[in-house]
Amino acid sequence: MGTQTTVDVLRLEDFRRSLDGRLAEAVSMLERATDLTRAGRLPLGYFHHATAAAEHHETLRQAYVDWLTQLKQAVEVTIVATDAIIASYRQTEGGITASATEIEERLGRQPGLEVAMRGAAAALAALAEPLMARDLDGERRNE
Repeated sequence: MGTQTTVDVLRLEDFRRSLDGRLAEAVSMLERATDLTRAGRLPLGYFHHATAAAEHHETLRQAYVDWLTQLKQAVEVTIVATDAIIASYRQTEGGITASATEIEERLGRQPGLEVAMRGAAAALAALAEPLMARDLDGERRNE
């Protein structure tokens, strides 16, 4: 048995829009962290403990900038991938719609199709008539 996958393109588009907000947040935080890095070392003084604390703080700040840069890049890659997925499904949906329309047009051009459909409806009605003449108990109705 095969598996069936259903894709809701509208939800994908909602997800895509939410990525714009996440990217803006990541960019904003990265700009703030970068500005703090440009400001230089914390002015804690030059005695041993102050120097060690300032270096540790700078290491943490740089790790934060690196992490935010990775986050920003991950969101950008996700945006590109999501756009490609949405475009692919839209193209597929368009092909399915075109195929259905094409089939309809081709069937509509068949001169004997309408006659055959009327004949099939009459045959079904003839088959159903005896069944309709019976009650639920299987007894014939009084005519």
